[in-house]
Amino acid sequence: MTDDRSLREHDRFHPVDAVLKDGSTVHVRAANKDDRELLAGFYESLSLESRYFRFFGGIAHFEHLIDRWIERGALGLVALQGGHPVGHAYYGLVSPRRGEAGFAVADRMQGRGLGTLLVGQLAAIASAAGVEEFEATVLAQNHQMLDVFRESGFPIRVRSMIGEISIEFPTSLSAEARRHFEDRDRLSAVSAMRSFLQPGAVAVVGASRDPASIGGRVFHNLLGSGHQGPVHAINPAGGEGEAVATVASIGGVPGTG
Repeated sequence: MTDDRSLREHDRFHPVDAVLKDGSTVHVRAANKDDRELLAGFYESLSLESRYFRFFGGIAHFEHLIDRWIERGALGLVALQGGHPVGHAYYGLVSPRRGEAGFAVADRMQGRGLGTLLVGQLAAIASAAGVEEFEATVLAQNHQMLDVFRESGFPIRVRSMIGEISIEFPTSLSAEARRHFEDRDRLSAVSAMRSFLQPGAVAVVGASRDPASIGGRVFHNLLGSGHQGPVHAINPAGGEGEAVATVASIGGVPGTG
């Protein structure tokens, strides 16, 4: 079933940059026909377990599935990190006011809040298009996706079947759901600041062996601050200072090459 309203709402979707639980960010935008190969590559990159959980089977190639989504009028939302797809959300119409939703998150991104973010964004698009309710079917052993729905803030209805769980929820945000998303945004903001204020490693560009220089004072004070992670000295002159080897550029820091 196709619906021009759904396509219009996807076209009107304003891309968003969102902060996840761990402080990392993702860019979410409407997917389009030009994303056919990008989405196929994303699904093919998922582990066999993640593919099985999403499609209840071991699909190897996804172009035909994406073509079918295109024929229905819209490709949902794609989440990108560093230009690479890390999540996809899609719904198809079951009736004019009811949609069947599906979500996939890259294995390395699971547990960071991306699934919850996609649930909320996709529901907003559907609600604006006149779709009042979503349904989704989840394998009983897919505990992570079940937790996404339970923690989304939407008032879900759950019905157990043999090996599967059917979930239904309205697409409009209740007051409780809005509070949940506001709390999630606050926690994400705290995580983002923590990653900045409590970094795992620090590189001092312009570090100097001269304790009287600005670079020397910054480097010396940082070493004495109690920072638990590695401290890297960056100076084109090279050498060694405070018993720490100096590299000529950021590219010389282990793990950045």
